[in-house]
Amino acid sequence: MSGKRNIPALGIGLILVSLLLILFSSTFIGKDLRLILEALTNPIRKFEFSLISKIFAESQNTAYQKLVLENNNLRAKLVEQEKLVLENRALRDQFEAGYPPPDTIIPASIIGSPNFIPGLSFPTAFIIDKGQKSGIAEGNACVSGPNLLGVVSKVSENIAKISLISGTIKLTAKTVPEESSEREAQGVVTGEGRDSLVFENILLSDQLKVGQTVVTKGDALENGNGMPANLIIGKIESIDKKESSLFQRAKVKPLINFASISTLFCKIR
Repeated sequence: MSGKRNIPALGIGLILVSLLLILFSSTFIGKDLRLILEALTNPIRKFEFSLISKIFAESQNTAYQKLVLENNNLRAKLVEQEKLVLENRALRDQFEAGYPPPDTIIPASIIGSPNFIPGLSFPTAFIIDKGQKSGIAEGNACVSGPNLLGVVSKVSENIAKISLISGTIKLTAKTVPEESSEREAQGVVTGEGRDSLVFENILLSDQLKVGQTVVTKGDALENGNGMPANLIIGKIESIDKKESSLFQRAKVKPLINFASISTLFCKIR
């Protein structure tokens, strides 16, 4: 404590000595004497400036660090609050959708999206914070509301990888007839690594319309895993039909923005 009290006194003393030396040097005309005095006073001035700067920094450092810490804590709380708001909104929307049934799904937070660069690429996979310990298994469907996002393709104890429908996975799909006189068209949906899918292997005799909803046909297994039927894949935005071809095909636009999702739901039974 006594050492800290002597620092200001020492600083003041050095300032006075420096001022006296400067004053003394200015009263002599001799050039050589001024040079000698400058050489003597420069180290003192340097030490004096360093000491004053150190004293000022020490007095300001504690308050500044406290302010930075408070700001960081506030930012962390705001981020956590925003995360809770988004999770609660996703839960509400999912329960309002009613399908898949709420008791057959669990929520999961997205913690990564391999190879996704905003503005340059499109999400084709998600990493979630749930794994085998939570009941997640390979082949489980993952949804947001009634919309299919993808399928669990890899799983460990605490995390899992979701291959999105925007990637290269293939799904058996069908159209939803808009009128009772229409029949559903069946085919295979494949992702293209962007925000549109290809709906192909559709018979020429099947009727397609722009705006028709495309859903999963369903590939559920006996144990309850697999793909449920009637999950929304997207809507038809264009049709490619040639009489010389064996099949027709269409472009399908997903109804959900994959890049904006932070919480999804995995079907576990």
